[in-house]
Amino acid sequence: MAAEVFGWNAPDQRWWADTKLALSSPTARACRYESEPFWANEEGFRTRQPNRYLEAMEVSSFEKRALTKAALVIPVHLPFGQICIATGWQAHTVRGTFAGAFKKKLGLNIVSDKPQGGERIYRIA
Repeated sequence: MAAEVFGWNAPDQRWWADTKLALSSPTARACRYESEPFWANEEGFRTRQPNRYLEAMEVSSFEKRALTKAALVIPVHLPFGQICIATGWQAHTVRGTFAGAFKKKLGLNIVSDKPQGGERIYRIA
């Protein structure tokens, strides 16, 4: 998916294979402190609610460390409907992305759960 969707082909842009690079990425670190969708760039993080942890996070050299100029980050543990709203994608596109790109191409163990009367939730197990 990284190469096909985002065009990350260079060996120095394989953040998922390099733990040091993954741990230094401000977007990966921010996911530990924010459970709602957020926007990130060299100016900082934008969230719906103030988050003191993200406000204190260092974003210098953002593009080099995050391997992107900006990012809209949607945590995968969000209910299905929120993922659709945050991305603007139709439900079948979200399901296809989780089943095809994340599960088959990246080999992630994606677990889907739908509590009775609730929304479907995806998470990495």
